[in-house]
Amino acid sequence: MSSWSRLGAVDQRHFVKDKPHLFHRTPTGNLELVKAKRRLLAASELIILAEGSYRQTEPRAMGRTLSIDGHNVQLRDQAPLLVKGQLELEGGFSMTDLVTLLDAHVYFWPDVGSGLSTSAKYRGEDFALIRVSTWSMFKRNGTALFCRVNSGGPRANNGRPSRRGPDLFQQASAFSGTVSKVEEVVFQKQANLPDNAEVSLDGGQTFTPLFAATP
Repeated sequence: MSSWSRLGAVDQRHFVKDKPHLFHRTPTGNLELVKAKRRLLAASELIILAEGSYRQTEPRAMGRTLSIDGHNVQLRDQAPLLVKGQLELEGGFSMTDLVTLLDAHVYFWPDVGSGLSTSAKYRGEDFALIRVSTWSMFKRNGTALFCRVNSGGPRANNGRPSRRGPDLFQQASAFSGTVSKVEEVVFQKQANLPDNAEVSLDGGQTFTPLFAATP
């Protein structure tokens, strides 16, 4: 049985049935590299391709532009990590540890209805929403990790900061919760996209094939 075939008390069939699609947000300008690679790359992998090595110590206060194979690629800022009182590190984790962990993964949300497509936070931004089959992603990429929070957007709750530690991302066998508790599905370093991946440029109202049809 593969590591993603059970998610706590919910098996793979239930997860795929309840969340048949995964969604990923990226600046529209990044699509050309995505199409060329037919995969999504973690921030650390993009930095290595652009600069030859990765070294991240502090959260990005501003976005960055990288040049990779003739394509300009935008990295989002990590400003939410810098908001005082929103974040508490635990388990011996440092901010450098957290940033390195976040930069090493590719992120999908199992439900576009969570507000990620219409949130005021992204209003006015030029972004694309990639939609993929949950089953195809699991099958194509093997081990997926699961997270019960928006990992890069900590937010205090009733005055208590959001906690982050080394167990932020968990394998299915270690995740104690139901499908509804999964906020993010993540893949380490890269995520290979299925041929039937789709993209929306209007906030999720209309999806079209991401890759051109093969003759």
